[in-house]
Amino acid sequence: MRIRGLFLLCISLIGSVAVAGGVIFAVGEWTKWTNATDARAVMHVFADLARLTENLSLERGDYNQALLTEAAATTKPSTQKVNETLAAMEVARKQLPADTAQVFNAPYDKLVAAIHASRALADPEIAKPGSARDRSVQARYVSNATALLVETARLSDMLEIEIATDNQMIGKLAGLARYSLMLRDIGGRRSTMLTSYFGNPKPFTP
Repeated sequence: MRIRGLFLLCISLIGSVAVAGGVIFAVGEWTKWTNATDARAVMHVFADLARLTENLSLERGDYNQALLTEAAATTKPSTQKVNETLAAMEVARKQLPADTAQVFNAPYDKLVAAIHASRALADPEIAKPGSARDRSVQARYVSNATALLVETARLSDMLEIEIATDNQMIGKLAGLARYSLMLRDIGGRRSTMLTSYFGNPKPFTP
């Protein structure tokens, strides 16, 4: 009986270890799957932020050109692409993990409000001829629009860290995308600066 009891005890222990190992494996796989799902949700928002950066840069250039043109604008610069990206973002950010949404949503809402405020600053001025405009608005608009891009980059950086935490491979791809956006932004700033210089009737010194 003792031998039989010891045998059953050993079998029971081996079974327990196997079950525990299976549970640990299942938990590990579930964690990987959950992390991949979270990374995918965050990546969607990251991609929309990349599109927002691109479209904000284009919108900034169009508004800056309109503010530097002497003739009154007959139509406003197109805001369609930015608005479409903002609409897509509203859908995508609802899928964010709760902890990410908690730190992302408030600054993003401020960013959206600032986008509308920058347009509201420029729209009345471009409807006037150059002689009737407040000349300070052009510089203020460019400064505000550049600040929007800086904030968009900050939010992208935050999401990149979140993505890399959930999935290192996807995080590396996000990092490459961020460097591409950085180069695009640098080029856009240089273009805006040169356009502002050449479009300004006042002489300037290097």
